Amino acid sequence: GLRTGTSFAAPFVTGLLAAMPAARKGAMTKADVMSRISTDDLGAPGRDPVFGEGLPKAPERCDEIGGIASLPW
Repeated sequence: GLRTGTSFAAPFVTGLLAAMPAARKGAMTKADVMSRISTDDLGAPGRDPVFGEGLPKAPERCDEIGGIASLPW
């Protein structure tokens, strides 16, 4: 079923960041990390109280820049 809220969003963003180590490398603040994640804006333009930053988008393929397969191992 449909679920909403930060309790449901947090695991998805955590998984996205785990799969994209380049998004975390050298990041010092939350804003640093967020600026490296592509999002689809939802609702009113820009950040809003309902959708926040929007829908985070994972790379289409794991071998894209930042994806887990781009690591040297």
